[in-house]
Amino acid sequence: MINWRPRYAGAPDSTFGHADGLGEANKNLPDTSSSPGHWTTLIANVEDLDGNAIRTDPHDRLDLAFLPGDADANRTVDTADFSRIDYVLTATYTPADNTLHDQNRDSSITTADKTREQALLNGTKTTRAWNGYTLPARP
Repeated sequence: MINWRPRYAGAPDSTFGHADGLGEANKNLPDTSSSPGHWTTLIANVEDLDGNAIRTDPHDRLDLAFLPGDADANRTVDTADFSRIDYVLTATYTPADNTLHDQNRDSSITTADKTREQALLNGTKTTRAWNGYTLPARP
């Protein structure tokens, strides 16, 4: 069984959801499990076929977070993130993995990623401004 709890201001401190078996896990995950700018904790309560706990220590948890626009992975969105994408485009910086810099998720780093990063920094009519937002410390 897997239990998960959202970790943000106002979130309930009780079990938010659970899944019994791998087949049910995907259909039961809540929309709030990946809320941008917040942590979500997945806690695995590992049981045998008779329902006896096999492992219940704190190592059975996984803390997940997503911060839109954090291209340098320092948990803060600022103009340094925009500069990092520019460095990749001008070949001043070559990352081992482009995942953080590919803001539009098209598998390549182009000027479209700079445009998307600018929108994430300043906000648009349809997106909030993330500039200055810092992801809280891991719970």
